[in-house]
This record gives sequence, C-alpha cells and structure tokens, in this order.
Amino acid sequence: MAALRIRDPRTRTEGALLRLGALLLAAGPVLGIIAYVISHGTTNPLQQRDAIVLGTVGVSLSVVGAALFVRYSMAAFLRFWLARILFDRQNPPA
Repeated sequence: MAALRIRDPRTRTEGALLRLGALLLAAGPVLGIIAYVISHGTTNPLQQRDAIVLGTVGVSLSVVGAALFVRYSMAAFLRFWLARILFDRQNPPA
C-alpha cells in the first residue's frame, strides 16, 4: 500500500477547494436571482444588460463550483474505495 504513494486525504488544499466549490455552487444561483431582480426592476436597457452579464457570471460560478465539488468529493470517495479494496485483497474474508 505504501508503494502506491497515495496522498494524505486530509490535506488543507483539497478541503479548501472542496469548500470553495460548494461556496461557488451556492453563490451562482444567488447572483442569478439578484440579476433577475435588477433586470426586471428597470426599463433602462443599459442596466438590463449589466444584469445579463451578472447572470452569466452566476452561471459560470455555478459550473466551476460544481466541477470543483464533484472532483474533490469523488477523489475522496475513490481514495477510500481503493484503500478498502486493497485491504480486502490483503485480508480476504474467511
């Protein structure tokens, strides 16, 4: 198992990126709602276009947040799964 060079699952970077992904995933819809309120609260086309840009930024943040969250949560799950399989191979059930 030591020859596999599996990284420590509790590194600060992985945990921080997982939390950042969850935060971005939650911030995207909030920005979308804010953009909706801004765009429907005015008849000025310039403000409405600014709201469209804000909504697009919200969608982008959601996509990036989802990618980060899925990547780091799956990495933790697959690391546990690999360790369990290796343990079962070394110690087969009777």
